[in-house]
Amino acid sequence: MKRSIRSALIVASVLAGPLAAASGCAAQSDAEVPAWFAAEMASLKDEGGYPSLQDVPTVTTATTDPAHWAAVEADVEAGRAEMQANPRNEPLSESDAAIFEQRAREAIEQTRASH
Repeated sequence: MKRSIRSALIVASVLAGPLAAASGCAAQSDAEVPAWFAAEMASLKDEGGYPSLQDVPTVTTATTDPAHWAAVEADVEAGRAEMQANPRNEPLSESDAAIFEQRAREAIEQTRASH
């Protein structure tokens, strides 16, 4: 019995919060808006208001020529081949990684010693 009353109170409080907030927002009139907002709305009225969605152009300036995109694809593929041909593209073996780490630690120690 206590659990159901507690659950009902929780549900009521969860629903009452947003309803109270919404009613507060709905109760505001235009006379209660901040001065900066009223000034912004007045300036928009002078400029003709907000833009209309009907004024948005329906034509596109995108390149739809298949030959253009074939050339772009060839360029990307050439860059990919060049990157894959680079010897630095190969992953390090575990021994190479250990050597790299050892050299990096030595460089860090040299830097610490120089300060």
